[in-house]
Parts: sequence; C-alpha cells; structure tokens
Amino acid sequence: MVKDRRNPGYSPGNLWVHCRYGLSDFGKSGADPGPVLPGAGDSDPAACPEQKSIGQSLSLKRRLWMKHDILVKYNETVTDKKAMEAEVRNLFQGVLSVEGVHGVAVIPNTVERPNRYDLLIEIEMEPSALSAYDECETHKQWKKNYAQYLEGKAIFDHD
Repeated sequence: MVKDRRNPGYSPGNLWVHCRYGLSDFGKSGADPGPVLPGAGDSDPAACPEQKSIGQSLSLKRRLWMKHDILVKYNETVTDKKAMEAEVRNLFQGVLSVEGVHGVAVIPNTVERPNRYDLLIEIEMEPSALSAYDECETHKQWKKNYAQYLEGKAIFDHD
C-alpha cells in the first residue's frame, strides 16, 4: 500500500524518511523503508521540508548512480519459485559489501504466464562499481550455482 495524502493511513514521517535517506540507503542499514511514494527523494520540498537541506545532495548523487538489472526466467527444474526467490534474495545481499553498490532489490513477477520472466534483480550502484561487482564473490556464486536453473537471463543497465 502506497501512503500518500489521499490515503487515511498517510504518514508524513514515512515520507520524510524516503526524502532524507532515499531508498537505496536502506539496503545497507537493513532498515525497512515501508511503502514507497513515487518520486520520493527527488524534488518536492513542499511535501518534505527536510528535502531541501538534507536530501538535495543525496538526490543529486542518486542521479549519478546507475541500475544494473538482471531479468531471470527459471527453467522447468524450479518447482518452488518462492523458495528460489528467497535463496536469490539472501545471496544478493552480499553485493552490498562491494564498494560503490548502494542497494539491491529482488522483485518477483506478479503475472504467471509462459512468456514472462520470473524475477528481477536490481542493483543500484555507481557506474565505476560495475567491474568490482563482476568480480565479487556473490556474482561468481550466482553464475556458478544458479545458471543451471535458468532458461533465460537478460541484463540491462540504465540511469
């Protein structure tokens, strides 16, 4: 559930957390950011007065970061997708120790169809961290231990 001013469950404190820290910082701290407000942390000082003084520099830095997306399609040997998702989520927490990596999200597909991918792994990082990520132990384990379960994989890097 997204919290906003139109929702009776709106929490200004929650908005402030997103504006001040940005979503990616929660990856390393382990804190749960709760529901996400679209665009929070980017620009609306009226919605978040602290944004102007504290969040603005973080917002600028976040625009310099990239997202490294890995789309995953399991093969027929994966019968418990929830269990596999949990394993992958646990494995990819290891990328948070890579210098320049600021967050990771493992997002399951919500539509079960044969022509859909099953999972999105999104890593938020500085562009210069991509080489270090490629050489990190988590990435090596991913390729060595999970390639056998994949029918397809797509990599996409973007701002």
